[in-house]
Amino acid sequence: DARIEKVIELSDLSFAIPVYRPIPMTVTGLNETEKRLDGLWELYLPTNADTHDVKPFRVPGQLLQQGFQLDRESSVVLQHGFRVPDSWQGNNIVLRFDAVYGAASYWLNDIELGDSDLAFLPVEYDITDAVLRGEEQLLRLTLRRETYLLGTVGAGPS
Repeated sequence: DARIEKVIELSDLSFAIPVYRPIPMTVTGLNETEKRLDGLWELYLPTNADTHDVKPFRVPGQLLQQGFQLDRESSVVLQHGFRVPDSWQGNNIVLRFDAVYGAASYWLNDIELGDSDLAFLPVEYDITDAVLRGEEQLLRLTLRRETYLLGTVGAGPS
C-alpha cells in the first residue's frame, strides 16, 4: 500500500508540535476580541498563463463542494479584504485559520506570512506588524492540493 510506504518514509523525520494561542473571551478596553472572516472571498482560477477567472467562494468551505476541481499540479488564489478595528491599536493581532485544505501560502498586504502543509489543522500568524492601521487589509492565500505530508511537495527523503 503506497500510503503505508509514505508513513514509513516519514518515520525518520521529526516535526514540531504546533502550539496555538488561546483566543481571549475579553480584553480590557475592547468591545470585540475577534473578527470573523467568514463570507464571500474571491477565488482566482487559472485559465491560461496570463489570465485568471474570478469566482465567488464561500468561507468556510471546500473547493470541491463548491464545484471547483483542483488537479495535482495546479494552485488557486483566495483573496479577501477586511478592516481591523481601530480599537485594536496597541494590541497584538493574530490571524488564525481553523482548517485549510492542502498546502497554502499566506500573504497580508503583500507581506509573506508563511506557509502551511497541515491539511485541515489550525494555522496562525502574528500579523501585528503587517496590519495597515486605518486601512483595508488584503489577505491572500495560494492553495495547492498536495502537501509534503502526502509525499508530493517539500524537501525530505525521496
